[in-house]
Amino acid sequence: MTQENRRIELAQKFLKKFWNQSLVNLLKYRFCTSAIFRLQSRGRISANVIDPCSREYNIWDTTSIYNMGEKNSAAELTRLFDPHIHMYSRTTDDYDLMSKAGIEVIVQPSFWLGGPRRFVGTFEDYWEHMITFETQRAREFGIEHYVCISVNPKEANARPLGLDAIDAMTKKGYLDRERVVAVGEVGYNLINELEEEVFIKQMDIAADKDLLMTIHLPHNNKVEGMNRIEKILSSSNRYKREMILVDHNVEETIEKTLALGLWAGLSVYPYTKLSPDRAINIIKKYGTERIMVHSAADWGVSDPLSVPLMAREMRKSKDFNIEQIERVTFYNAYEFFKQSSKFTWKP
Repeated sequence: MTQENRRIELAQKFLKKFWNQSLVNLLKYRFCTSAIFRLQSRGRISANVIDPCSREYNIWDTTSIYNMGEKNSAAELTRLFDPHIHMYSRTTDDYDLMSKAGIEVIVQPSFWLGGPRRFVGTFEDYWEHMITFETQRAREFGIEHYVCISVNPKEANARPLGLDAIDAMTKKGYLDRERVVAVGEVGYNLINELEEEVFIKQMDIAADKDLLMTIHLPHNNKVEGMNRIEKILSSSNRYKREMILVDHNVEETIEKTLALGLWAGLSVYPYTKLSPDRAINIIKKYGTERIMVHSAADWGVSDPLSVPLMAREMRKSKDFNIEQIERVTFYNAYEFFKQSSKFTWKP
């Protein structure tokens, strides 16, 4: 008996004490925690039963389980796509949890190393790592993995390193590699002229190659960053707005992002970005068109399960139907990235 079959058997024996046979049958196709989390996102099981996001696996409430019914199947569960996650800074255990929670596809934008770089070769090693190793690591857990290549805004101030890295990125063909679907993240961190020089150079490269781009709004002074982005876009007609995703939106920037005809990313991230409640309120106000949620999980205190968490919280709010939930947790991200000829995955 394989280890997976043994775990399923043990889960079934335990669950039979509490739940009807229809749920036990559903669990045969996947480990216990995966099915529970995905059922919660559709409201089939009370959120009080178990909460994988908080890692509190011992909280059981057998009195609040909904009647599953024979019509409910795995095919009805919420589909999940995380369009912005930095797996270079995450463990393999995170891939395992993401797979069990039902995340099917992820996109990994270029990030910083956590400390200053000193050599162009560190950029090249990092890009190669994402294109090859991370794609394989994700594949081992049944997750499709795509990449955005750039000099990240947090590393754009270094001279001549930042400009030399852009030169290597283009001359050595990293943007032409399989699985590279966009230029990104580009944008602002401290909001200064050095960053803007690197930002515009990379926007021009994306325009020349007809590539998607993902833009990083700064952690501070987001409105100023958004105003600068608007000014750049207004100065030239060469940037295709339908091919631009602006990430890390908040209440003060979302309206302008959408009004400019851009796609909008909402980062559901503890402490420093959006809580699920704030993200839900934004979606309530502005609708689900061209808006996608992501985890932005990285070196900091962050949660690679933020997208399934959002699906669950939206379902609990009773303000959204399944089509609206899946629009922001799956289909909008798919519609944006499928504009790239190298985004070959299909739902």
